[in-house]
Amino acid sequence: MNNEIGIVESTEGALAYVAFSTKAECEKCGACGGSGGRLLARNDAGASVGDRVRVESSNRAMLAVSAVMFLLPVAAIFSGIGLGELLGPAARIPSPLAAGVLAALGLAASLAFAVACDRKARRRSSTVVRIVGIFGPADGAEGGLGR
Repeated sequence: MNNEIGIVESTEGALAYVAFSTKAECEKCGACGGSGGRLLARNDAGASVGDRVRVESSNRAMLAVSAVMFLLPVAAIFSGIGLGELLGPAARIPSPLAAGVLAALGLAASLAFAVACDRKARRRSSTVVRIVGIFGPADGAEGGLGR
């Protein structure tokens, strides 16, 4: 999702939950985390509950999140394998065993780091999706999408 129109369902400080009608392109993005068209966005425009808003995601921010979530664990696995192959014989441990253990530890550490980064980003309200425009109150039922 780069630009999408949605309805503000609720607000929490500088953040807002926005509901939007799902499209084929939305299935590829994953910004809503599979929540069925509901996502947490930074409320830069100061929208209120029931407002119809334009939501924008940053491709650069999405790439950074992808790097942390996917590339870092892969790098940690390969680093663990390499270290295991080097350090295993020195510690009198079979290289495959040392490589496997260090790869698993590297994967666990990288996933813990990714989760910590996600929590820190949520506390700082630095989400990758933000509200950039308000079109006024939604038509129809409160909290609905007014299709």
